[in-house]
Amino acid sequence: MESSFSSKELKQILSKSYLKALTRDKLITRLRKLAKVLTKHSQNNPEAISDVTAALVQPSLMKHKNQEVQILVALCISEIIRIHAPDAPYDDRILIKIFQLFISQFPGLSKKSSHSMKYFHLIEALYMSKAYLILGDIDDDEKLRIKMFNTFFDLKKQGITTRVEYFMIEIMRGLLEEAEGLTQGLLDVILERLTAVPESDEDEDGPCQMALSLIERAEEQLDPPISHFLTETILRSNETSSAISEREELFNIFHHLAVNRREMVFRILNEYVAKFRDEDANKRKEAVDFFGRLLSSPGCVLSTQVHSIITAFAGRTNDLDAKIRTTTTKYFVKILPRIDDSRLSIKLQQILKSKCKDPDEDVRKEAISAIVGTIQDNPGCVNPKLLFAVGGRVMDKKTKVRREALIGLATIFKDHIAEKWKNGSGVDATARNFMWIPNRLMVVAATDDIMTQYFIEGILDELIIHDSFTPSERMRCLVGVFANFSADSAKIFRKLIAKKKAAREKTISALKILEEKYSEEETEISLNVLARQLPEPAQNYSAKKILRDLFTHKNSKIKQLLGKILDTSTEYRVQRASKVELLKTLNLRGVPYLFVKRLLQRISSTLFPIDGIQTLFEETSKHMREKRDMLADSGLSLLEIAAEYSSSSLDLVVPQLIAEASSCGRKFLPKLLRLASLCDLQNQEDAEETVNTLLPFVEYRTIGESIPVAKFAARCLWKTPHSGRGLRAAAKTLSANLSLSKKLPAQLRALGEIALGDPDAINSVTEDKVCQFVVEEVFPSSPKGEKKMMLAMDSKLAGIKFLQNLLLGVPEPEAVLDDRFAMVSAALVELLQEEEQHLVIEVAAAKALTKLCTKRVYYKRLRKSPSVLCSMAQVLESEDEEAVTSFGKYLVNKLGRKPMAPFDFISFFALCLHVKTFKQLFLRQLRMLIAKRRDLIKQSSMMKPVGAVQMAQNYPENSTATLVYILSKHPRVEEDQPNFKHFYKVLTHFFDIFIHGGQDQHVVMISNILARIKLHSDVEDESNENIYRIAELAHHALTTKMKGKNWTEASHPIEIPLPPWLYRKKKDGKLVQNQYIPSNFSSTPKGKTGGSRSKKRSQKKRAGGEEDGGEEDEEEAGEEEYLPSSASKGSRRKRKKQRNSIDEKENERGDQNVVPESSSSSSSSKGRTTPVRALRARHSRNTRSNTKNQSSSDDDNDEEEEVGDNEEEEEEEEADEQKTKSGRSSRRSSRRNASSAAKKSPANKKKTNARSPVSKRAVRKSPRKSLRASPGAKKRPSPDTAASKPAKKTRRGRAAVKAQKKQVESDDEEVSEIDEMEEPERPRRPRRRLRR
Repeated sequence: MESSFSSKELKQILSKSYLKALTRDKLITRLRKLAKVLTKHSQNNPEAISDVTAALVQPSLMKHKNQEVQILVALCISEIIRIHAPDAPYDDRILIKIFQLFISQFPGLSKKSSHSMKYFHLIEALYMSKAYLILGDIDDDEKLRIKMFNTFFDLKKQGITTRVEYFMIEIMRGLLEEAEGLTQGLLDVILERLTAVPESDEDEDGPCQMALSLIERAEEQLDPPISHFLTETILRSNETSSAISEREELFNIFHHLAVNRREMVFRILNEYVAKFRDEDANKRKEAVDFFGRLLSSPGCVLSTQVHSIITAFAGRTNDLDAKIRTTTTKYFVKILPRIDDSRLSIKLQQILKSKCKDPDEDVRKEAISAIVGTIQDNPGCVNPKLLFAVGGRVMDKKTKVRREALIGLATIFKDHIAEKWKNGSGVDATARNFMWIPNRLMVVAATDDIMTQYFIEGILDELIIHDSFTPSERMRCLVGVFANFSADSAKIFRKLIAKKKAAREKTISALKILEEKYSEEETEISLNVLARQLPEPAQNYSAKKILRDLFTHKNSKIKQLLGKILDTSTEYRVQRASKVELLKTLNLRGVPYLFVKRLLQRISSTLFPIDGIQTLFEETSKHMREKRDMLADSGLSLLEIAAEYSSSSLDLVVPQLIAEASSCGRKFLPKLLRLASLCDLQNQEDAEETVNTLLPFVEYRTIGESIPVAKFAARCLWKTPHSGRGLRAAAKTLSANLSLSKKLPAQLRALGEIALGDPDAINSVTEDKVCQFVVEEVFPSSPKGEKKMMLAMDSKLAGIKFLQNLLLGVPEPEAVLDDRFAMVSAALVELLQEEEQHLVIEVAAAKALTKLCTKRVYYKRLRKSPSVLCSMAQVLESEDEEAVTSFGKYLVNKLGRKPMAPFDFISFFALCLHVKTFKQLFLRQLRMLIAKRRDLIKQSSMMKPVGAVQMAQNYPENSTATLVYILSKHPRVEEDQPNFKHFYKVLTHFFDIFIHGGQDQHVVMISNILARIKLHSDVEDESNENIYRIAELAHHALTTKMKGKNWTEASHPIEIPLPPWLYRKKKDGKLVQNQYIPSNFSSTPKGKTGGSRSKKRSQKKRAGGEEDGGEEDEEEAGEEEYLPSSASKGSRRKRKKQRNSIDEKENERGDQNVVPESSSSSSSSKGRTTPVRALRARHSRNTRSNTKNQSSSDDDNDEEEEVGDNEEEEEEEEADEQKTKSGRSSRRSSRRNASSAAKKSPANKKKTNARSPVSKRAVRKSPRKSLRASPGAKKRPSPDTAASKPAKKTRRGRAAVKAQKKQVESDDEEVSEIDEMEEPERPRRPRRRLRR
């Protein structure tokens, strides 16, 4: 034994009395010496330390109060155990106390302990000497093991060194190896450390990692019991003696093992997959949720061996239970980025794409969320085209699905594109795949759902162009977004800004009315107009009450904040802060809060903040210089929209606009000048310089023959202060050299703009020189050659514009202008009535006359010659679809704007509404105009009481009298008699505008107007009896249309006067007694009146006897009653040919005056309901319901934008003219010549004569004859019944369908003609079309 002590000292140290009756300090000193001696004592002589061995385990030392004494005693005992190894120096009772002492000293191993080295020596001694193995010889060692394990894991949480952790893990591993078997209690101690939440503080560097290291080191001892435990608890769901039973704890254990011990877990997972096919839906859902969390959890590596499990998991997206499909789909967002197999990734993407069309809305929502989340976080791991599936859901019927898709698309666009655009940088190739998103959102904004419109507006203003962006950044993003808009999306965006402007103006008006305390009626009207532009609040809240409470709030701060929001000159940050502060001050909750928030969103100008306009102009200028045409056009368009939204928004950049116009190229010059013309140029400091800059553009010293440049430059010129000298100089220069040259159209447009802005400049310089030149030289010109014809057309169009502006520029027409007005109006009417004139010119002339009629003085003069109105109306009867569309849209526009055209012009549309294309185009807009007109009349009568007659005079139904007059002057009025087939159709479709939704009071008004016509005569020609014929025909069409609608004809309480410029009261005051329409008149062609064949035969006998071939005609008439009015075009043409052939033969026999009586036909049809009648009845019901729905939606949107200036209208007119004038020179005359030549052709006559007998044979051999004649034929169910009761998809239903098919096959001749009938509202189902 080697020692620094002498033998005497050693003997004393190792004696019994060495540690007795000592003070604390002496005891510590002696224990240190003893520890030093025992450390160096060898194992060869354990008897030498027997006295010390017994002395150290005395209770006075082991339970000493001083901590240092305890640790020194523990160190000495650990050395004694080492010296006596492998034998135990003490019995089990004392060993238990010793290990309790050891365990109590382990907390000193923490880094926070001041004596950490002594504790480190203790655990090092235990590890090096393997003293802990003695626990295996103790009978009751389980509690000590559990306590030691818990102490070690707790110390790991407090923080220990790596070396100490190693000693602890090795001690625990040694104890597990020496144990005869692993008890559940000790296993729970280890597994409890694995219940830590993944990626938490405990998980990263705590007991969890220590437990996983222990499991890895003691693999042979721990793997079997852990596998058995997981199998019993998770796989078989059996109860065990373990304290760990919570599902969340079990999942965390499984997750940690899946990350670190994949081989062990993989065996369990393969067995666990069987739970996906369990019959219990709850168990399947539990298994799916467990797998989804596991596969998507952080750190879980989805290697190739797990792919089969992932495939089985993905198969649960087709589960019958919607909740299971939803649960499976939501985990895809974290699983997809971790897939390393491209084939499996593509398969999962296809599954995810299909789930976007799942029948369950929750599944669709989760699929959208998964796609958006995956692309947002990892755009490269999936195909960007997968986002198209989300784009297809933006029109979903369910609100939460639709909103999830919209928000997801906007978020992706903001993160990948807007964040880069705000700094002016470009986007990468992946981000370019998302450029379509703004277009898609704008398409959604075009829907009639006002809530969706507000939602899209909020997304655009706060998410795509994020509200955290600065004004400059917002403008850069907006330029990029608008540049990627399609033409339709750009229109929708413009409409959105127009609605914002209208709402802001209506709010300002309502505030003014409430502040100035107008009458209650005016206040109600103002609030009602504003409330219509907002979504109706839910839960029985009143929009008007919320608005009234807001505008009349007692807190003055509310009005100040509202004023800041409504002021377009308020900076962006101030507007945002004002909105937040206003909502906070109001302290609203629920529905009122949402309503006010939407109102503030609509009236604020955050999309075009005043402090962002300068940046917008600078960006646009930069794009123009760098020749980025698309972005430059986008910037110019946005500046134009900003100017339309607020005329003062461009005031700060007007000098820069003018300077840019003087230096830019020819391409962008018209747009720059147009922008300048929209600004307020009256406040310019250097007006003289502006005039000098604009004058060359007007006088054509710079540009040449550019029409838009001349027009907008002249408009800017007369808006500039002190521009009279410049205007007179320009007018003198332009009118000095008028000739039919390339510059003439531009010269005339510039002169027209000068005349509109300052008519004195034209009058003082040119007098009527230009006007006479246009009328006498330009209009009559008809040169040959394509180029000369196009130049002449442009000159005529410019001349029409000049004459129009010449008259409109005069504030109040004076008597001296009578001659000029007569010359201009006569020239326009002559253009309109000239047969060989190009349609574009006719449309332009009609538009000019319409524009002149917006001024009441000119309308009074024009209506003195009613033939002008007739000529204008006949433009809508043109064969050219583009011409009708152009003039029709212009009329609708003028009828809805202020100043508006005379409302009786709505009667012009009667000449085109019978054409399906134009009815679809104009019917809804006309109904909106009429509803709006009626509301305005009611509102004006409330604000200013007027007489009943005066109010009734303003109703739109009075246009019926105008229509009757126009039709009486129609060129085809003589050709259409006596049947009036065409005019009857015209009148019937015209009444569709007024009669929908069961509004009987309007029908009574129309009926009485038609009756009063017989008390009047034509103001121009008293012998004109056609007005009475048309009036009777209209009355018949009206009563026929109202049949079956519980309407009875009654007299109107007010005697409504007819237009005095069209009708004159008869001198004798008597009613015209002649009946111009026969009493038995029927608009239905022969053979469509229904009834039995015997009654039809008796009708023919009464009319003149039965002649040869009468039986064939009976059969044809009976067969034609089965032909539906809504059949396809091909069958309609065929039936028309058949009817024409029948009519021709009857005309040859001289029976053309025989008309079946409507009364007898209606009475004969009461007894039975034919299939065709059932179809017609159902079709009429559907039409009425659709019309009602459409009218309700129209009433919601009847407060469209009423603002708009002449500049917008002219741009629309010019666009229409450019569309229609190219490639259609003299089309009308060529068509007339061709049609007249075809009529006179002898070959055509032969064809007509030869076609008639063929048609008769085809009708005579129709299968319908055998069906009606055969007594044993089975009755076919009516289409109404068949449509209302489709066959059920059951065994019995399928058997019935098979039997029905067999019956149809046996009666194929009977059914073949019925199958050709078109059933418009019949639900789709498989139907076999039989052939002979």
